[in-house]
Amino acid sequence: MLNRMELFLKISGLVILMSGVILGYLDITGVLISKEKEAFLAWVLTSRTGLPIADPAAKIFMKDYSPPKSSQLQEITHVTKNTVTVVGSKVLLNAGINYMYANGERTAVVASLEEIREWESKTIYPVIAWVLSLIGLIEMVVSFAIERYKIKTEKRR
Repeated sequence: MLNRMELFLKISGLVILMSGVILGYLDITGVLISKEKEAFLAWVLTSRTGLPIADPAAKIFMKDYSPPKSSQLQEITHVTKNTVTVVGSKVLLNAGINYMYANGERTAVVASLEEIREWESKTIYPVIAWVLSLIGLIEMVVSFAIERYKIKTEKRR
């Protein structure tokens, strides 16, 4: 009975631990970053026009940065930005993201460039990778403890 449990704990612990390591690696390399969030950041950094609300990147943005409570949601047509650049160049220093109504008026700023950069790179995957690695490590330690217990009990006989 202990042999099966020990083997199960070793194999499953190793598999779970490796899953956590692989997930962490994929997160660090940027494979798991949302394509819509990447597209939104690219729009902030490069575009000179507004982003229609129907765009998938705008929809993702609206989930996390909703318009001000006083806004009439059905009248919002675009996500827009106010930018600060270096004089005579295209280097973007800062940007304030807001929403535009059909009549051309804008809401107050809902996010800055730095907030967008942080939002784009933020994922839940590091936490999941850490939890998986911890569970795998615990299973490996328990299997090691079982193995040591078996060795001690066999020596007593």
